[in-house]
Amino acid sequence: MKGLKSTPDKDMLKGFLHAGKTVDWISEKWNVTPQTVRAWFSKFNLSLPKKPAIKTGYNRKRKVEQRCCPVCQETQQVNYIIAEKHWYCLQCDTEFDRNDVIYVYDDRGELVEVIANQPDIWEGLNMTKAKKNLIRTITV
Repeated sequence: MKGLKSTPDKDMLKGFLHAGKTVDWISEKWNVTPQTVRAWFSKFNLSLPKKPAIKTGYNRKRKVEQRCCPVCQETQQVNYIIAEKHWYCLQCDTEFDRNDVIYVYDDRGELVEVIANQPDIWEGLNMTKAKKNLIRTITV
């Protein structure tokens, strides 16, 4: 191309980077290889702008550890309920969370009693389904 120097200077390369031009664009403009453009960047101690990280919707699923039922001490028939973030023992029909707090439901599926082994567990417990007449039992 007419009017172009044999090699660009530092200010010209900075201008290209600031304008968002790529290595390929600069190499085509100056009719050189991309390796030559990278050599110019290292010569003038310039670096390409960092690419923004692409946010993906993929989250690695953590494997839920096998738990022992606090009632019957069974481990083989304990399943994890993802929606509730609780474990459920098929042997003794018990639902419990990571703090071994046991949730007791009535025939209609409503929470009626919560059994815990620590007296200070009630502050940290997420009781979204809690009612005023909920029975809170502490075991020793």
